[in-house]
Amino acid sequence: MTIRHTHEHTDLVRRLEESHYIFAQHPKTITEAVKSESASPLDKLFIRAHKIDSNGKIESALDQAKFYIKGYGRLVYIICFLMGFVGVMGLLGTQIINFFYVLLALLGWHSLSLLWWVIGLIRRDDLSFLGGVLSRLTIEKPLLYKIIDAGDNPPMQHALELQIDIHRPVRRWYLGALLHGAWLSSLTGASVALLCLFLFRRYDFTWESTLLTDAHFVQMMQIFGVLPNLLGFDLPNMSAPSSEQNAKFAWLVMLSIALYGILPRFIAYVTCLIKSRHDFQIDQKKPYYATLLNAFSQRVIDPDDYTPSSAIITPPAMDISDKSFISVILERPNDTPITYPSINICHEFGVVDDKSSIDKAISTAKASDALIYLLIDAHILPDRGVMRKVSGLATAGLVAQIINADNAQNNHAQAWHQKLGKMGIAIIDE
Repeated sequence: MTIRHTHEHTDLVRRLEESHYIFAQHPKTITEAVKSESASPLDKLFIRAHKIDSNGKIESALDQAKFYIKGYGRLVYIICFLMGFVGVMGLLGTQIINFFYVLLALLGWHSLSLLWWVIGLIRRDDLSFLGGVLSRLTIEKPLLYKIIDAGDNPPMQHALELQIDIHRPVRRWYLGALLHGAWLSSLTGASVALLCLFLFRRYDFTWESTLLTDAHFVQMMQIFGVLPNLLGFDLPNMSAPSSEQNAKFAWLVMLSIALYGILPRFIAYVTCLIKSRHDFQIDQKKPYYATLLNAFSQRVIDPDDYTPSSAIITPPAMDISDKSFISVILERPNDTPITYPSINICHEFGVVDDKSSIDKAISTAKASDALIYLLIDAHILPDRGVMRKVSGLATAGLVAQIINADNAQNNHAQAWHQKLGKMGIAIIDE
């Protein structure tokens, strides 16, 4: 998978997610899972898109969209090739043909359209009429939507929209490549038809005209023969036998189409093709990407980031015989019976886990003129987040009791003694 394809696949996932498409894997679940990956935030974004598309349906739609767009261009080229081929068959239907009439029919409109395109390119004008028609059929109202019925297939519809949006910034060059490619196919079809007809049929060339004389004909012949003459081609000689002269006229017609038609059109086509190619990358400033990159940039606190101090800190002693308390359980409910010492528990508050419950517990303690009796499960790790909650409760005055400390597995009782001792919080034995 190329870098560009990876960016396209990720952006297609974004479009589908913003349209509330149901994926094979839930995006939120994948987002949480990817946070632990050892990769840069941008790479995590790509990993997330790949995991969301676990069944490969979105990537398949992207590949099909590219295939359809390329196939659409090839279809246009094939049609133009056949039109050029059939057009020449009709143009050379008689045995006697006018040399200049054939060249005018094959190169006239082609030369004018190419000249108009060059002028528009220099003046930076908007698209021509034909370019506007192509724009409506390929970018503004894509004909492909109707051909493949993409409306009932959200991944395919969004994949086509993505490819069209990718070409939108270089619309002039993209449409120019399509237009010049169509002309190139038409001229190639005409050249193949001419070669076939000149090989298997006999033609006599004339240059008769109502307004032009033989002198005009000779001058025009010299003009058309400039480039062929540079390539070593001898121009037709009027004094030569008729069969030899007709053969040279046939070669001159085909060389003129190649040098004055196919060659400049091929240069224009290659120029547009190069200009229309650009690297696509996701816009990281979009809110969708900014939110995910911010989430992936946050440091996940490892449960093992706390190392207990080797020095034992003894919590301060406290006389609690004449005080009232409200019991508060830290973070998780307790399923085992709690043995309280001989103290006055005036209210059992329950579990505190967020700011609102902490504030409510403090208000209850103050209203009851009581202290907080904090029950701490020994299996809870005293990391920074948990200790912030304890610090908040300590503003109302508290003592602590560590429960479930008899289970040795994942037991952090010693760590709690160290932390609470540093904070000056008394610990009551269970």
